Amino acid sequence: MVFPTDGVSGVMESVHAIPENVTKRVVAISIRSGVKAPEDSSELLNLKGLKIADLSCLDTSSTIRLASLFEGCSELLSVELGGIDTSKVQSVDHMFYACSSLTSLDLSSLEFRSVRVANALVSECYALADLRLPKTFGTELWGMDAMFAGDSRLSALDLSAVDMGAVAEALHVFRDVAGLVEWKVGKGFRPAVLDELPSSPDERGWWSVKDSRWYTNDQIKSQRSGMADTYRSKGEEKPVPEEKPQGQGSTPKNEGGQARRPEAFQPQAGLRQACRPQAPGQGRRAGQDSHKAQQAQ
Repeated sequence: MVFPTDGVSGVMESVHAIPENVTKRVVAISIRSGVKAPEDSSELLNLKGLKIADLSCLDTSSTIRLASLFEGCSELLSVELGGIDTSKVQSVDHMFYACSSLTSLDLSSLEFRSVRVANALVSECYALADLRLPKTFGTELWGMDAMFAGDSRLSALDLSAVDMGAVAEALHVFRDVAGLVEWKVGKGFRPAVLDELPSSPDERGWWSVKDSRWYTNDQIKSQRSGMADTYRSKGEEKPVPEEKPQGQGSTPKNEGGQARRPEAFQPQAGLRQACRPQAPGQGRRAGQDSHKAQQAQ
């Protein structure tokens, strides 16, 4: 479907300007080059039967609001946003709320440097298993309530770009995100403003990749503000080496009783080649060529 504009390269109209009997039959849209989205593009594509959307050519360089852009599109299966310009966008509130058929969503090409409100950004997306957030968040973000609430199939979440410096309170961000086994945060992480952290399937809490130890949610909230880290539901404690009693070591000594410096390890000729990193072109093929050469002799 091609949406009407006020010219060949005009401003795109909201779907509310199109007769309802037409919008109900729309299952796929592709925006042609030159079409400009309005400053306030809230609810621009509220098409309940929409399954495929390609907005990669849509001009959003002047757009300030993308709130509820796809809200309630419960049959949406695929979204292509390409490299649309979101540098001026301030609100993505409920942008993908209740897109319950969406299994993957890639927002990594977008910039959220001016975004202030991202409440329920992808909330109630029950089928969503793969989510890639924008790599750029600004310091203006203050609203992120229920940002991922209800996304029970998410297993990993990268929040390292999210700066929570201006967030006063964030409610229900991880409510019912029960499948999460790994989440990553950056230096802008302020856990104290969250009413709750993701629940871990391990009773010990979350394994810190940075510190190689377990943290409970209470410890993360009180001790880990501003620390970039990756938290996992599985981890292995590093074994502590046993201390040997003094005088019972195995260090060889010379005749004077002093510890003898160990000689440098000299691998046997047959092992030296195997331990050396292989140069390009070596390996199995090089071995085959050598074998052929021996046969030729």
